[in-house]
Amino acid sequence: MMDVGVFDNVYTGRGNVTWTTGTLTDFLKRLGLFNACPVIPCLGVKLESSFHVCNIERIAGLKVQLTTNLHDHLLLREDIRTVFVFHHAAFLQNHRSSLVFPDGFIEETLETLALLFPKGNRQVEKWYKKKDWVKELDFAVLTISHPSRRVDGYNYWRDRLVTLKEAFDDSRPHSFGQWWHDRRDATQWYAVWIAVFFTVFFGLVQSVVGIMQLYKAYYPAPG
Repeated sequence: MMDVGVFDNVYTGRGNVTWTTGTLTDFLKRLGLFNACPVIPCLGVKLESSFHVCNIERIAGLKVQLTTNLHDHLLLREDIRTVFVFHHAAFLQNHRSSLVFPDGFIEETLETLALLFPKGNRQVEKWYKKKDWVKELDFAVLTISHPSRRVDGYNYWRDRLVTLKEAFDDSRPHSFGQWWHDRRDATQWYAVWIAVFFTVFFGLVQSVVGIMQLYKAYYPAPG
């Protein structure tokens, strides 16, 4: 579950990863991905229940690209508006006792998947089933529960979660669909759609009145 070697086109924008000497454990340590040393401050930041793969696409306007490369998990490329998500939960669950990964890494990665693929969320399930060929999907990702929503509780994935959270919060809807699904601020959402309703309603009333006046102009009442 790691892309190692030289590739003609690395879609994520990162450099090639080569492994020439040493053990697999040493090689992974040199990548720096499995070092629990976040640098972005996130005191008190909490991930709300609306923070999942469906809303990242339809509200934030980011493309969620499923990946088999653990190194790219939660990596956000703002230039192409794409975030990569490693979705192979069964692989992680089968490696809970592996000595390759540092303590707590597997469980923390599974918690990030529980955030992005909330258990029992039918919209997420429907989205996931349409995302790729069924044989390429790992439906164990839809069965993980009880994620931690406090960002400061993450060590390995904190910086990428904070970056993605900031992109999610800073996004503003630009289409009808995004306005409809964006309920992060319930008060604003209701205010917008109430205004839309009355605008459409009064516009319809004016149209009906105009049609009636036009009709009377062409067909005046007898006498």
